[in-house]
Amino acid sequence: MNPNLLLVDDDEDDRMFFQEAIKEIDRGIHFVSLKNGHEALNYLEACASLPDAIFLDINMPIVDGYKCLKQLRSNTNYDGIVVFMYSTSYIPETAIKLQNAGADFYIRKPISFNELKQLIEKALNLLPQVALENKNDNNFFITNEK
Repeated sequence: MNPNLLLVDDDEDDRMFFQEAIKEIDRGIHFVSLKNGHEALNYLEACASLPDAIFLDINMPIVDGYKCLKQLRSNTNYDGIVVFMYSTSYIPETAIKLQNAGADFYIRKPISFNELKQLIEKALNLLPQVALENKNDNNFFITNEK
């Protein structure tokens, strides 16, 4: 499987580190990164091949992650896209709101580059399970813990 990934994050450094991690993981991943939810929604409307997964930052200008998620989940064309909410903070109430809005997973941005690589690998390994609908609520929050 050569996954097609989209990262939506307004932080340029976070986008750069994510891209570097993807290069090191190297599974033939097709990777695109965008700055906000507005760009992401426009990209999805125009792209020829939809991403398998979107890593969607919560706090962004113009269209934030929550609004983008709601728009994604209101369009059945995007039902097959796995959405990983991706944020520096973890607030349980926010996570529940995002899960209820249709997010598949929640990832807290790691501090180190190696942790980022591990979390991306873990997320990639979940894609086939989601495709088989073998996911449960206990796995919503993804961490580096075994």
